[in-house]
Amino acid sequence: MNDGFLKYPWLSSARIDFVRGGLYSGSLALALVFSGRPMAHSDATDALSSILSAPLPPSLRLLRLSGFMPTSDPEFLAFVKALTLYGLHVQVVIESEQAGPWLDTVQWITLRTKEPVLLFQPNEVWYEPADGSSIKDIVMPQLPNKITFMYFRNGLSTTETEAFFRASKYHWQLL
Repeated sequence: MNDGFLKYPWLSSARIDFVRGGLYSGSLALALVFSGRPMAHSDATDALSSILSAPLPPSLRLLRLSGFMPTSDPEFLAFVKALTLYGLHVQVVIESEQAGPWLDTVQWITLRTKEPVLLFQPNEVWYEPADGSSIKDIVMPQLPNKITFMYFRNGLSTTETEAFFRASKYHWQLL
């Protein structure tokens, strides 16, 4: 699968793999990692038809997008919207600076952050505070009837992690 998709300069990699980390950990997904380059209309159309015609297992309806997505590119936005219209469960793994109105077109948002203040409520937060800093609790807007799954980067000292978990208003799981 990877060979056919690498002809697109806007993709760094494409593979069918098991998701690592988060709520969907262990699920089989098509993972597309973007390089940050803009998409051409013909490339986007060709990639969409390749994804839809690929011999994927019927249970594989999960598509995870990550990397440097060209979020201001209209072709990218149309590509993501088309993927959702064809029934794929589109997830994105983003950094805070990639947030924007384009996220309304996806079904699942995983936000990787080092900062404790969030401007929106994603479906998952992967909190990765810098080593040696005092760990502050996440502050984010709370929407009614929306649950956010909280994950904390493993690797800090047990004492720091335990103190953070006890003081936090959220229920955390280790990544």
